[in-house]
Amino acid sequence: METALISPAHGSVFFIPTAIFSFIIPIIGVIVFTYIMTRRVAPLVMAAPDARFDRIPERIMQVLKIWLAQWRQPRYMLAGVWLAQWRQPRYMLAGVLHIMIFIGFLSLALRSSQLVILGFVDGFTFPGMDG
Repeated sequence: METALISPAHGSVFFIPTAIFSFIIPIIGVIVFTYIMTRRVAPLVMAAPDARFDRIPERIMQVLKIWLAQWRQPRYMLAGVWLAQWRQPRYMLAGVLHIMIFIGFLSLALRSSQLVILGFVDGFTFPGMDG
């Protein structure tokens, strides 16, 4: 007895192979995204220039402190030294839940990529995602 499920790599819709759809749909998505972003970025490009390459080491340190380490400008000084404090320490649970939601979205992105590749290669799975 044959299985009723047909792999997307071997299927067809209205006599058009689904591999073509697996190629065309992401291409259309990228084209639409590029069109929308060029329309949104055009006013920013036409605006006055901003000197962003004047203090590169200081800017890199600010990125590491504010974004990566989540430090903020402290409000208190002790003996002339700024006291560093963590950003929002009382919302630790919210931060952990935010990280878990982010990991969930990463797994959804991996699965979506896997489904696109599955349209071309029968039985394709990323390592660790075959269960």
